[in-house]
Amino acid sequence: MVKKRRKKGPSGKQRRARSGAKRKRSLVRRLSFERLATWCAALGLLLPSLVVLPGIADEFRLPKLAVAEALMLLSVGLLGLSSAGLLEWRKSRTLLLIAGPLFGIAALSALLGPHPMHGRIALWNFGAALIVMLAWGTRSLKVERVLGWTLLPGVVTAVLVLLQRFDLWRPFDLSVSLERIQMTGLIGNVGEAAMFMSLPVSVCIHRSLRRVATGGSRRALGFWVVTGLLLIAGILATETATAIGAVVLCAMVQCLSAPISRKVRVGLVVAAVVLLVGVLLSPLGGRVKEKGGFLVQGQIDELTTGRTDGWKAAAYMLQERPVLGIGFGGFIAEFTPAKEALVEAGGSFFQRHVGKSTFSNAHNEFLEWSAETGWLGMLVLLACLFVAAKTIRSHYFESPATSVDERESDFEVRLERSLVIALLLALVTACATYFPFRTALLAYPWVLLIAAMLGGQKAEIAEAPNAEKVAGPGSWSGPRWAGVAVALMLLMWSMAVSQRRLRASSMLLLAESTATSMAQQGRVYPTVLKSLLAPLERAGESTPWDERIPLAIAGYHLLLREPELAEPWYQKSLDIAPRPETIFNMGRALLQLGRRDEAVAMLVRGVRLDRLRRRVLDRGEFDSVRDEVMGHFPAARSRRGRPRANQ
Repeated sequence: MVKKRRKKGPSGKQRRARSGAKRKRSLVRRLSFERLATWCAALGLLLPSLVVLPGIADEFRLPKLAVAEALMLLSVGLLGLSSAGLLEWRKSRTLLLIAGPLFGIAALSALLGPHPMHGRIALWNFGAALIVMLAWGTRSLKVERVLGWTLLPGVVTAVLVLLQRFDLWRPFDLSVSLERIQMTGLIGNVGEAAMFMSLPVSVCIHRSLRRVATGGSRRALGFWVVTGLLLIAGILATETATAIGAVVLCAMVQCLSAPISRKVRVGLVVAAVVLLVGVLLSPLGGRVKEKGGFLVQGQIDELTTGRTDGWKAAAYMLQERPVLGIGFGGFIAEFTPAKEALVEAGGSFFQRHVGKSTFSNAHNEFLEWSAETGWLGMLVLLACLFVAAKTIRSHYFESPATSVDERESDFEVRLERSLVIALLLALVTACATYFPFRTALLAYPWVLLIAAMLGGQKAEIAEAPNAEKVAGPGSWSGPRWAGVAVALMLLMWSMAVSQRRLRASSMLLLAESTATSMAQQGRVYPTVLKSLLAPLERAGESTPWDERIPLAIAGYHLLLREPELAEPWYQKSLDIAPRPETIFNMGRALLQLGRRDEAVAMLVRGVRLDRLRRRVLDRGEFDSVRDEVMGHFPAARSRRGRPRANQ
C-alpha cells in the first residue's frame, strides 16, 4: 500500500509575505478614498463651528463658508477616486430630478434679473451645495450618521455658550445692547448657534430611545441623556424661541411615535413637564411670557422680533416682478427699495431695528425663494417638494422588506421613521423663520441629511451580489476621470474665490478701523487715506458684489474733502445694493457739491429708512438743511422740543 505524501505547508518566508500582504490590504482598506471622503465630510461639519478670523470684516460667516465649502468639495473629489466611483447617478436620480430644475430656474432668474453680480456668487454657492448633495446621494449614507457628525461641534458650542452665559468667557464684543445676543459660542450669531445645536439633540433622543427600548447599557443611556440635556441647556441659554420650539416639537414627535412602552412614554411626559416648569421659573420664562403676551395682543412684529420686515419686503418684490422674480441672490439689493416703497405707501416696520434697517435675507426660505425666482420658481419648488415627499414616503413609510429578524427590523424602521419625521418638522420650522440654506454652517448639514433621506441609502436599484468589484487604477473609465477632474477644478475655484473674498474682507476691516480711529481722534491723515485707496479699489474689483467696498472708498474721498470723487463711488455702491447709510452719505456729498435740492432729497430718504440718522443731522455741516429735512418728520420735530408742524 502506497502512502500518500502529505502536502507541505507554506514556509516561514511565504507566511511572512502573506501576512505582510494582508496588512497592506488592510491598510489600503482603512485608508480608502471613500473613508477619507467621509472624514472630510465630517470635518466639514466640525471645523466651521470653530473657525473664526478676527482680522477680517466678516470674521464669522466668511471663514466658515470657505472651510465648509472646501472640505465638502474635497470629499466629492475623494468619492470620485474611490473604487465605487462618483458617477453612479442611478442611485441619486431622485436628487437629480430635484437639483436640476432648482438650479435651472435659479440660473435663469439670475441671468435675466437686474442683479447679475449678486446672482453669480449666489449661484456658485448654490451649485457647490447641490454637487455635494448629488455626490453623497450615491452612497449609503444614514441620517443617524450625519447627525452624529454634528454631535461634537454641537457639544463644544453648547459649552462655550454656557460659559458666555455665566460670564466666564467673553472673547468677542459684538457691540449689541441685548445680553442674549452675545451667547453665540464661536459662531457669531445667536440664531445660527441655537439652530446648529438643535441638530445633535435629535440624535441624542434617538439613541436614548433605542437603548430604553432594547435594554441597552445604562452607561450609554446616561451618556446620551446627559449630552442631550447639555445641548438643550445651551439652546435655552440663547433664548432663541424658534430653536426652542423646533427642539420641543421634534422631541414630542420622536417620543410619541417611537416604538417604546407606555410606561416609558409616561415617564418622558413627566420629565418634559418638569423641564417646562423649570424653564418658566427661570429668567427665560419672562421671555416666554412676553412672547405669549404679544401673541394674545396680535403684535406680530414684536412676536417675530422684526422678521416681518423681511416678509413684507419679499411679498412686495414678488408683486412687482411676479414671473421670474428679482433674480437669484438679489434680495439684499432690492430690500431697501422695497422698504422705501412700502413706507411711502403707509406701511409700518419694526421700530426697534434702529441702526440695522437692512435685511440680507427674508428670514423665510420660501418667501425669499419666491421673491428671487417668482411664481415660476415657486411652481418648480412645489414640484420638487412633491418628488421629495413621494421618495421619502417610499423609503420610510412603506412596509419594510422581510429580514432574518423581522421584529428587530421593524423596530429599527419605526425608530428611524420617527427620527425622519422630527427632522422634516425641524427643517420646515427653520425654513419658515430663518434662512438655513443661506449660511454654510447650517446648509451643509441639511444638504447631507437630504442626501441621506433621498439618495442611495434605500435606492430601488438592487445590485447583484457579485456586481461590486474593487477597481484598480488601470480599470478606471473616462467618465470617472472626468468626474474627478470636475470635482478638483471646482475645489480649486472655490479656494480661489474664498481667497479673494477673505483678502477683500481683510482690506475692508482695515479701511473701516482706520476711518473710525481718525473720527475718534478728530484728525484726518491724508497720506494714510490715499495709501489705502488703491488696495481698496483692487479689493472692489475682486468682489464686485460687495457694496461696502465702494462705500468705504467714497467715505475716504469725503474725508479728504473730495466730494466730486466720492459721488461716483457712492452711486456705484447704491447700484450694487442701496443701504440707508449710503443714501444718507450721498446726501452729504451732494451738499458739499452745492446741489442743495438733491442733497435734501437724499437726506430725507436716509432718515426715513433709518431713524438713527436724525442724530447725525445735529452736526454743524447740516445747519443749512437741518430744518428742511426734519420738516418732513413732524412727529420727530415735536419730540425734539420744536414747534409741531401742521399735519
